[in-house]
Amino acid sequence: MAECIDLLEGMLSPCEGLNDVGGVKKTFYVGQLSQLGTVPYTVDGDGYIDTIAFAAGSPAFGLYKFSGKKSKNNGAWELTAGENVNTFNTSANLVLYPFTPEQVAACDALVGADDLFVIFPNEAGTKVWVYGITQGLNATAGSGGTGAGLQDDTSYKLTLSGEQLASPMQFLNGGTIADSIAYLDGISV
Repeated sequence: MAECIDLLEGMLSPCEGLNDVGGVKKTFYVGQLSQLGTVPYTVDGDGYIDTIAFAAGSPAFGLYKFSGKKSKNNGAWELTAGENVNTFNTSANLVLYPFTPEQVAACDALVGADDLFVIFPNEAGTKVWVYGITQGLNATAGSGGTGAGLQDDTSYKLTLSGEQLASPMQFLNGGTIADSIAYLDGISV
């Protein structure tokens, strides 16, 4: 496997990379691969996804916006060495706080859906991460409950994960993170 791949280029870590903080915002977006158009997304010359295209549908297809609490959601990946190719086991770890039956149903819909992708704006406001847009993510773990005491956790925790051929991508539309968020809000249903 490794004999077929040449080292493409080196990388000197810039100060922005060395000083980049972790965490993602409390608001994130979820889409489904089966709802994307024939050209699902475009990538600019710098390697950023810069558009996401949904097929025509009824009801309209688009991103679904979720919001929880600060410092609760996260994305992660681990490299797995394989016989033919190495893969990235990618996961989006979501912590949701439904209150009404309709909100619980929206969380439950994530459990039953196939081939999802998740878009996380990072906490620093410098990146927008896209998890699972090439191969999709599916629900692989979850938990929740009422708790026993007043301060006990009552959240709806869900892990979406899947094997990908590349690490998570980044999204940038319009040149700024603010433009990117506005674009994502614009394609949300």
